[in-house]
Amino acid sequence: MELSKEAYQLIVKFVSSKTDLCVLARVSKAFRPAAERALYNTIYMRDPATTVTLCNLLATSEQRASYVDAITVFARVNDDDNDKDDEDDSEESEEDVGGDGLPEAYWTSLAAALRRTTRLRFLNLHIESAAQGGWILQGCTFQLRAFHCDLTWDGDLAEFLGNQRNLDDLFIADFASATDPSSAPSPSVSPTPLPSTSTSSPPPAPLPAPPPALDPRSLPSLSTLECSFTEAVLALAPGRPLVRLKTCFSRDRLPEKHAELVALLESLSRSSKPLRALDLADSAYTEDFSLAVLAQISRRLPELRYLGTLVLPVGKERLQFFGMLMRLRKLRTIELEVSDWDPAPTPPALRALASELRLYRPSIACVVFVQDFTRTVVRAMNGICVIDAETNSDNLWREM
Repeated sequence: MELSKEAYQLIVKFVSSKTDLCVLARVSKAFRPAAERALYNTIYMRDPATTVTLCNLLATSEQRASYVDAITVFARVNDDDNDKDDEDDSEESEEDVGGDGLPEAYWTSLAAALRRTTRLRFLNLHIESAAQGGWILQGCTFQLRAFHCDLTWDGDLAEFLGNQRNLDDLFIADFASATDPSSAPSPSVSPTPLPSTSTSSPPPAPLPAPPPALDPRSLPSLSTLECSFTEAVLALAPGRPLVRLKTCFSRDRLPEKHAELVALLESLSRSSKPLRALDLADSAYTEDFSLAVLAQISRRLPELRYLGTLVLPVGKERLQFFGMLMRLRKLRTIELEVSDWDPAPTPPALRALASELRLYRPSIACVVFVQDFTRTVVRAMNGICVIDAETNSDNLWREM
């Protein structure tokens, strides 16, 4: 007896194993469309050989490629120091492996598969220590909702992003602004001509081209941005509905960090929507700079619901810190660095600190304390601060 299309899809929803879905697609013609749709809906690729095989399948099967909604790719590129590791165990010839330690056909097969997945909405490209550019996105027509990538910033990547109208969640590990003095080529100075000699010298190498810029009209739906450089914020925040941001300071010297902070807040003020979540990392957390950061933020970002990461002062400066927090009337979650406290605060002490914090800013319902590599989440429940060991604190800023 034939069932309806909806019935097959409903039954397939209860099959969680990819292996079982594959078997079901092979042994039952009636279940095959629904099983393949579930099988190819979300694809996770890590092993290079399997990645090539699967990408070749998608590149040659338009029907299967049309089922793909989300792709996550991990590419672990071999370092020079590890090139000889497991050399005796490798069965691949040197002709089959590229200079990055991946199969020669890896990138071309991935690019071909991406061009076929016209209905893709979520794409994650995690490439370890690779200088792979955005050429693999050439010819792609899908419109993404979320895009996380470690690709090198180049013209192809900028062009791809410029065509994304629905993208609201973006993570980029690399960015180079065309207006960033540190990334622009140095002005050339004509040297004094040298007397001619019989030995000819090679011509000077051409200056590198300036990094590509994004069209100001691109990414009209961008609301969540995670980036390793504040320069990306300066380029992407103005004119876009950015409400959640995670980034880090690029400078080390204090005067330069102050200037970077001012530029960052100025670009955020030009966003088309008020910022609700800000996660700012730093290479070195200090009380003085955290107080300066909070002073600027409390005046310029009054709509914040999430703020991190700031150093919680130990002494009398803590009252000054609390006083500035009182301006952020909508703040719900804050992340505080307490690694330098001596002695280190115990769990009961962290609960007491959270309670003290709520005396000055009662709207705060969640406090994340950072102690070196340990993160402790304290929540206010029924007026009592308790430790929450279940929450993934890494993504709290995305929930605002």
